[in-house]
Amino acid sequence: MFQARSKIIKKDDVKPTDLEDEAAKCLLQLEMNNANLKEHLAQIFINSADLTEYEQQDGSRSKCLLVKIPYRSITAFHKVSEKVVHHLESKFNWPVIVVATRTIISKRGKNFSTSQIQNLAHIVGTIDLNLFLVAKRNRTQKRPRSRTLTAVYPATITGKTTRVSLDGKKHVKLFLDPLDREKVENKLDAMAQIYHKITTHKISIHFSKPNSFQKKVLDSKKQ
Repeated sequence: MFQARSKIIKKDDVKPTDLEDEAAKCLLQLEMNNANLKEHLAQIFINSADLTEYEQQDGSRSKCLLVKIPYRSITAFHKVSEKVVHHLESKFNWPVIVVATRTIISKRGKNFSTSQIQNLAHIVGTIDLNLFLVAKRNRTQKRPRSRTLTAVYPATITGKTTRVSLDGKKHVKLFLDPLDREKVENKLDAMAQIYHKITTHKISIHFSKPNSFQKKVLDSKKQ
């Protein structure tokens, strides 16, 4: 148990849930049994793991396992994502979605030292001071230039369309590589709703029409 806990990173010494302990054990087991992947797996930790409900296209309710990992683990995860997700899905029998925990950094406070922030307390008040402290605590994280969705691992995004209705609402469609259909087809609804839950933006996910090369690859798989 102690070794598995080393794969969990929680703020303020919050006690992990039983589900998080099980996910950490699963991740540690994968690391110990795959020496050739240990370099990458050793860099992957867990912030949280939750069973999240979502609505499928037919209106029925289902669940998926949402695992959040530190942002600094995301590069290592991309290199072994298929292996990690498959191992977790085999263990829990739920679709697994892994996302990076990321704090949106305020522009304010990034150029202030701790002493300068403390000296501003009597001027800006408690609420604004907390915003400065949040920015100060996350200096190691780059402030993203945009909130654009650029990847849906392990699938590849091949296109995106944005339609704006007369009332100003945006309707975004993502198109994935048809060669990745087997990897993610069973979790498209879950991914779209998890994305909405995290960002408040609604998207729909589809597969793009296969080109001539992709058709040949898909036909060869059927044989």
